[in-house]
Amino acid sequence: MSTKDDLKESLRELATSDTNRSETARLRDIFEDIETALSAGVKAQIVLETLHKKGFKMSINGFRSAIQRIRKERYKNPKNTISKKIQTGEIQDAKALFSDIATKPNESKHSPRPKKFD
Repeated sequence: MSTKDDLKESLRELATSDTNRSETARLRDIFEDIETALSAGVKAQIVLETLHKKGFKMSINGFRSAIQRIRKERYKNPKNTISKKIQTGEIQDAKALFSDIATKPNESKHSPRPKKFD
């Protein structure tokens, strides 16, 4: 392998390794699973205890704060989430994803304003 390839591989390992990343960064990797558990009614404390068994060391307040920051990031910029899904192959065809939006006529709950005549 060339030096460039070695460097790329080393950087990829850093990006995916649990030892070199913050706990919040690691939570981002499993955020959807955490949200699923919380949405199903599992208490945050129980989720955190499960994470503790897997090496997380954050407090309940730190966990809640991190989850809120991740939610804010994800829902503030939904394009970011979609682009990540495209990059990971979770979404195969971005055009198909948006095709039904692009072809639907503009539907509004309110009727258009009447034109004023001079």
